[in-house]
Amino acid sequence: MRRIRTAIIGCGKIGHTHALALSTLGESELVDVCDDQLSRVQAFAERYGGAKALDSVPDMLSSLDVEAVTICTPHPLHEEPCVQAAKAGAHVLIEKPMASSLEACDRMLEAAHKHGIKLGIGSQRRLFEPVQRMKADINAGKIGTPILGTFSMFSWRDQAYYEFDPWRGKGGDGRRWCACESVAASARHAAMVDARNR
Repeated sequence: MRRIRTAIIGCGKIGHTHALALSTLGESELVDVCDDQLSRVQAFAERYGGAKALDSVPDMLSSLDVEAVTICTPHPLHEEPCVQAAKAGAHVLIEKPMASSLEACDRMLEAAHKHGIKLGIGSQRRLFEPVQRMKADINAGKIGTPILGTFSMFSWRDQAYYEFDPWRGKGGDGRRWCACESVAASARHAAMVDARNR
């Protein structure tokens, strides 16, 4: 089986999660890793099998080695590497939320459509068992047709989590999947994806 040449952009905490996941997939060959901190990306590359370490997304994409990228940068920095990857013909998986503004999301979607690549946003909480139950109940009509949805999630993070990257604790991520077909989600991030596909 031919392996897909993959790359990771952003070597912070979530980048490690993606690298571990990609390393378990027989269909994936991690060829490049990229981060603006050269010492961090070099250590990251060494840790995950010696992928090529780069500190420039355009340099990484110009080699034509990469077929798919996962973007694991802070969400305000998702737009530019996504657009660059699309222009290079690489498929893109972005860690949630898609971007920090509706305009950035529009540019990312436009680039994906224009260059014929697949663009996905990772929303791993969709796989949580309680969320699966809620979605099944909505689809089965057990609560009627939702017209408004709210979501509260209680979790705890220690101070080290927020100090790991300076962007943490800034902004939210939309939890609108359970009722996305019938609810205009109030969450700001990436809510327009569903609306554009209607």
